[in-house]
Amino acid sequence: MSEGRTRVEMVAATIRQRIAGRSLTPGAKLPSVRGLAATLKLSTSTVVDAYERLVAEGAILARPGSGFYVANQAAPLRLPRSGRSSTARSIRSGYRGSRWRPAKPT
Repeated sequence: MSEGRTRVEMVAATIRQRIAGRSLTPGAKLPSVRGLAATLKLSTSTVVDAYERLVAEGAILARPGSGFYVANQAAPLRLPRSGRSSTARSIRSGYRGSRWRPAKPT
C-alpha cells in the first residue's frame, strides 16, 4: 500500500486515472463490486466505499440493480464570442440584479 493512502483512496484513484486516460469511457460499465474485490484481493466494503466516493464526486453513476457506470463528462466551458460574460455586461449597464439595499445605520 502506498504511504499515507488508504485502500479506498487507491481504488478510487486508479478508477479516476483510467477515466482520465480514457481507458474507461463515458457510459462504460465498471466491474461489479464483488468482481473487483476478488480481482484486487480486497474486501467488498473497500470497493463499495471507493465506488460511493466516486459517485459523490460525480465521476461515476450508480444504477440500482444494474451496476456502476462512468459518468458522462460535462462539456468544456465555452466563453461567449465577444469574450465578455453577461455578468460583465450587466455590471457595465448598471444592473444590480436585486433591489436589496443595506439598512442605513441609526
